[in-house]
Amino acid sequence: FLIGIFSLASPIFMRIFGAKGTLALGSLGVVMFVAVNFYPRKYMLYAGSMALGVTSAPFFVAHASYMAFLCDSYSNITGIAHTKIVGVFYGIYTFILGVSKPVAFTISSFVLKGISLSANVDSKQNTTQSKIYQEHSQNNYTDFDYSLCGASHCPYMETHTEMLLQPKQNMVYVLMSSYTVITLTGFVLCFALPCLPSSKSAP
Repeated sequence: FLIGIFSLASPIFMRIFGAKGTLALGSLGVVMFVAVNFYPRKYMLYAGSMALGVTSAPFFVAHASYMAFLCDSYSNITGIAHTKIVGVFYGIYTFILGVSKPVAFTISSFVLKGISLSANVDSKQNTTQSKIYQEHSQNNYTDFDYSLCGASHCPYMETHTEMLLQPKQNMVYVLMSSYTVITLTGFVLCFALPCLPSSKSAP
């Protein structure tokens, strides 16, 4: 919702902060969205989601501005027509953007892969665990892989969020730390980018 609203405000962000500042601001929104998961309280998650929603649209507009700048620069250096370069550059950009999500999902899967049904259960979960085992035995799910279960869905059985075991907290911290470092690196690299020339100075 916020992405849709603030997409209309992207020109204002670009005019106030410039393409470089808008890119840094968008990166900071991603950092906040990831970092709040260290303390996942409802109000914190709402704040992180709002930060991401407000900055996402201007963030991608800044991406497009830098892509256009790169295309123009490469065209001037090589003499290749701008129209022939745009498709290649945006294809590479879209490929990198698309691959980043499967890479993130793969990292998450490897980190959380070792969680088993009986792992890391405290006394408060004993009753819940017995319910799971009881339903498991009644339905003869002898080889059922509970890692397939989501927050509110488990194939072939009825379950609820509170019936699913949570990952160990140190695993969550490792995962969130890796994502935070990656997003912070992107935020810092924004300041190494050149400032785009103002349209007012163009001939």
